[in-house]
Amino acid sequence: MHTDPTIALLRSVGYPDEAGELKPLDTTESSELYSLARRNKVGSLYVRVLRDEGDLSKLTPEWEDRRDFQERQARALERATERMPPGAEYALVKSSHAVPVDSKDLDFIVFSPTLDKLEEHFLAAGYEFCGRSHSSFDVLDPETSIQLDVQDSFSLQRVVYFDRETVRERIEPRERDGVTVPCVSRPDDLAILVIHSITEQLFLLKEFYAAVLMLQGFSNREFRTFLDAVDENNIGAACSAFFTVVRELSREAFDRESPYIEEILSRYGESEAERSALRSNRFETPHRYTGRTGVRTVANKLRSHSFSRSLLAQAPRMLFPPTAFHILSQIVLRRTRKDYVHDTSVKSENPPD
Repeated sequence: MHTDPTIALLRSVGYPDEAGELKPLDTTESSELYSLARRNKVGSLYVRVLRDEGDLSKLTPEWEDRRDFQERQARALERATERMPPGAEYALVKSSHAVPVDSKDLDFIVFSPTLDKLEEHFLAAGYEFCGRSHSSFDVLDPETSIQLDVQDSFSLQRVVYFDRETVRERIEPRERDGVTVPCVSRPDDLAILVIHSITEQLFLLKEFYAAVLMLQGFSNREFRTFLDAVDENNIGAACSAFFTVVRELSREAFDRESPYIEEILSRYGESEAERSALRSNRFETPHRYTGRTGVRTVANKLRSHSFSRSLLAQAPRMLFPPTAFHILSQIVLRRTRKDYVHDTSVKSENPPD
């Protein structure tokens, strides 16, 4: 087993071939690697590969737990789509991984009806209230214990980091877990995953596999659509950091790199800060982005009208001490936490994360 745990985990899970199938290099069954996989939200993927390769033994209970979680997620998606009100305009987002991952909830962007009306609709259908913010609400499916995160904008603390209108015309029906559901296009989904990774301040292997699998499967037209989404939302600096990490991990673990990644980094530049930080920490993941990346991303986003307008609108809120404290505490939390994983096992007493 490779001495760097992240590299050992990557080599156990594998890298996509030209057909998009993951090909492990050195499968290793290990409780330590499983724990690392869970912190990176790829626990389901890791134990599935072990099972498929015939290397599953002591982690059989973990495989059964992850299989149960995946089945509950599939059922939750089916129930959610069945319970959407007639005429609702919505799409599933952050869903194009093509492999089983440990996402705590199902994420939807909604255009109509309003959030208030949709929240009332789900509560009337028996879903349990979990929380709400200015641009989202969360409800729990009582049958599956899977959470729905429903939002009407891609925002953080009311600041819009991705314009929903840039994806609206490209929403398409796609099958996921046997359910046909409206989804944002794969190119748009990758762009959203990139900027969401930066807002969370952590790069996870869940996003690594989303990126390499999508790039492997993109047509030239899809790749151009991805670049359009990046440019329309001014997230080139985010791409620089994100794909620098993707390439460094790919090279170290597999001595390979994804199609199109050279063009991405030629277009938006490489991040020497992220490369140095990743290597100095021996490829540890989740990888915390550097402060430089945060500054560059915000500076780049200032060219975006929706971002600048929403940022300016929040200035008065910072004059209210409790609000200012809450916002600053959330920034500190994201800069200091090592992961953002919650228990997704059915036995958990807490709502899944």
